[in-house]
Amino acid sequence: MKRFLQRPWRLGVDWGKSLPVPRLDTSKMPEVRDLESKNLHSQMWTFTNKGEESLLDKIFKGDSPFDDGGTLEVIEGFPEGVEIPSMPEAPQEFSPDLDADLMKLAKKL
Repeated sequence: MKRFLQRPWRLGVDWGKSLPVPRLDTSKMPEVRDLESKNLHSQMWTFTNKGEESLLDKIFKGDSPFDDGGTLEVIEGFPEGVEIPSMPEAPQEFSPDLDADLMKLAKKL
């Protein structure tokens, strides 16, 4: 969460005026401290395939705004994890096209 809250200031957004965002004290959150010790709060994955251009490094760069002395890092590609399964189409959740009834209505308009 920290990294997303801090990024727009690189684009000139003054959060103090537009949306006051409180600083989070993570010292009493062991789960967060574990992730921060692995420097995950200063890393951002592009989620792009090799050769695809990502402009993420134009925004997510420089010294870490978290007062930890680190620097921000953009990593090309996807993080290691499980293989993404090929799931069957779920038209109730997303439809890439109009169904027959909606197409008839659209043609009448």
